[in-house]
This record gives sequence, C-alpha cells and structure tokens, in this order.
Amino acid sequence: MSANVTNALDALKSISSLSPFPYPQAIASIALLVYETYQSYTGRTEELQHLVAMVVETGWMVSNTCQDAGDMMTEEMKQAVDQLHRTLEGIASHIEKRKRRPRLIAMVNSKNDRIFIKDVEEDLERCVEVFKLHTRLMNLRLATQITAVSADQHDEVSKEMERVRREQLDFIESKGKKRGKEEQGESVNQESVEKLVQSPPS
Repeated sequence: MSANVTNALDALKSISSLSPFPYPQAIASIALLVYETYQSYTGRTEELQHLVAMVVETGWMVSNTCQDAGDMMTEEMKQAVDQLHRTLEGIASHIEKRKRRPRLIAMVNSKNDRIFIKDVEEDLERCVEVFKLHTRLMNLRLATQITAVSADQHDEVSKEMERVRREQLDFIESKGKKRGKEEQGESVNQESVEKLVQSPPS
C-alpha cells in the first residue's frame, strides 16, 4: 500500500474512534472493515488491491468532509453517504465470501470477480461525484446565508449552484451511458460465443 493509503488508514482510525458525528464515523468504520477483511484474505489480486486502496482513500475523503460539515450536513449529503455505505458493505461482503471459497472455485470464478470489481469501482466513482455535488451545493447555500448579499449577487450564486448541479449530473449521466454501452457489447459478444458453440464450423 502507498503512503497515501497509510495516512488515510490512520485518519480513518481516528475518525472511527473519536468522531462525535454518526456519518463520518460510519463511513470510516466500514472503510476500515473492508481493509481489514482484505488483509486477512490470502488470495489477493492486483485488481482487488487497487479496489481496496480506492475504498480507503474514498472513505478518508468522505468521512473527513462529513466531519468538517458536522451538524450542517444536508439531507442530500446524508443520502449520498448512505449510498456509499451500502456500496462499501457490498465490497466487504464480497471479499468475505471470497475468503471462504476453496481455491479451485476461486480460480474458476476469477472472471466474475473482475467484473464485480470493475462495476463496483464505477459505483464508487458515482457515489463520490454525487457526494461532491451536494457538498458544493451546501457550501454555496451557506455562503448565501452567512454573507449579506444583494439581489444581483443572490442571482449569481443561484446560477452557480445550478451550473454545479448540471455539471455533476452530466458527469454521472455520461458514466451511466458508458456502462450501458459496455454491457451491451458484452451481451453481443456472449451471443456470438453461444452461436459458435451451438453451430461449430464444419
């Protein structure tokens, strides 16, 4: 693991044990669980190591942001954190199931594992982008509340909030379209293989 991951683990341990807020504590704890489950697994792969590093760094970023926001977290931010938490729970569960597989079955299912890792990495990216979107919107709302702004300034802030929202949603939508095309391509390839198996060349 890199120095960044090591630093992130130290921060996660601190937030998990010391944070007075439930959301940063929950994300830090589940990210640590993913890492600890991975550490006790002997059949580690490069793809899985990359995923776990991504989990640790994502958990650090999100839990630290939630810690800074404290009681000011919006409902949208909380929903984004809940989605991320479910994704991390799924990763921990997947690694735990892999630990219990006999080595031969694990080898046979290695392709499915790679597909799972690829899909869940995309899910993590989407969770992070949604979280960043709502964090930026929260900061913009706070700016309008803290600062006595004129009507023109208020309009500018509103336009900026809408621009940020559209920018992030466009990113998320483009990710979804890309994933759909990849799944469609995999489906076509699978159909081609099935036809070859059913009607082998003479």
